[in-house]
Amino acid sequence: MVSAFVASIVVNPHDREDVLQETALAVVNSFDTYDPGRSFQGWAIGVARNQIRLYLRRRKRDRLVFGEETIANLQSTFDEGLPPK
Repeated sequence: MVSAFVASIVVNPHDREDVLQETALAVVNSFDTYDPGRSFQGWAIGVARNQIRLYLRRRKRDRLVFGEETIANLQSTFDEGLPPK
């Protein structure tokens, strides 16, 4: 699910792989902030969203970049598709 979320925003396969690796590392490094009362997938998608923001900031000059509102809408769509806890 996290991979699909990242792929919906990061089109370039090499960049997508980098963002996914950065997301995995961020999930591991920030796991102590995870609230077990929440969906893990939803939390991981939130971490991926932060990594996508960093990626987009680095690619700011590229015209084919989604805005923050579009990313938020995509995240909501993915969150809705999560199975109930």
